[in-house]
Amino acid sequence: MNVLILNGSPRKKGSTSAALSKKLKRQLIGCSVEICHIISAPEQEMLEKLKTADSVVFVQPLYVDGMPSHVIDFLKKAEAFCKENGCKPKVYAVSNNGFIEGKQNAVHLEQFRCWCERAGAEWAGGIGVGGGEMLRVISWIYPCLILVNFAASLFYLTKGAELNLQLFSQMLQNIGVYAFFCWHFWLTFGALSYNIRKNRKAKKNRFTRVFVPAFLFIIFADIFMVISSLLKGRFVFALLGKCKK
Repeated sequence: MNVLILNGSPRKKGSTSAALSKKLKRQLIGCSVEICHIISAPEQEMLEKLKTADSVVFVQPLYVDGMPSHVIDFLKKAEAFCKENGCKPKVYAVSNNGFIEGKQNAVHLEQFRCWCERAGAEWAGGIGVGGGEMLRVISWIYPCLILVNFAASLFYLTKGAELNLQLFSQMLQNIGVYAFFCWHFWLTFGALSYNIRKNRKAKKNRFTRVFVPAFLFIIFADIFMVISSLLKGRFVFALLGKCKK
C-alpha cells in the first residue's frame, strides 16, 4: 500500500511535525511510505503523487485554530487536482499544538474532513496531540538519559560492582518516567498507524497529550521558550529592540 505523508510545518528543520512524520513512517511496516514537506517540495510532484497514494496523512501544527497559510494554498490546488484526476485516497491527519489539551485540535481536524468532502476524498479520521513540542523534547532527552544510565551501569560492572537491580535503578526510574509521560500518546499514535496499515477508517477522532500536570506543563513550557529564545538570539534582540510605532 502506498502512503503519502505530507508535513505541513512551516519550519524547514527541527519541527514537531517532521519528528511525528518520521515516527509514523517507522510504524507503517509493510507499506511504501514517502514523506514530503509541503513548504519546500515541488508542488506539482506532490500533486502527482496523489494519483498513486492509497492513503494521505497530513501532519502539521495548529496555527490560530487552523492551518498554516501555505497548507491552505496547497489544499486549494489539491482539491482541484483530485476532482480533475479522480483521486480518492483515504485521508488521515495528525494535528499538534503547543497547548496541553489535545482537544484544542478538534476544529483543525474538522477542517480536513470538510476538505475531503469538497475534494471527493475519503476522510478516515485523525488525532490531536497536545503538548507536541514537549513530547518531541522528552522523546529525545529520555532515551539519551536511559542510554547514559545503561552505559554507566555496564562501566560499574566492569569495575567489579555486584549485578543487581540497584545497579540499574536510575535507568529503570527514567524508563518509568518516560513511559508515564508518553504512554497515552504511544497508544493513540499506534492506533492511527494500525488503521493506516489496514486501510481502515477510524470511528472517531482521537485526542492525546503529554502526561504532565497542567501547572507543571506551563512552568516547563515557559522555561523551554526562554531557553529556546536565548539560544536563537531572539530574546535579547526583542529586549534591546526599539518599539515600532
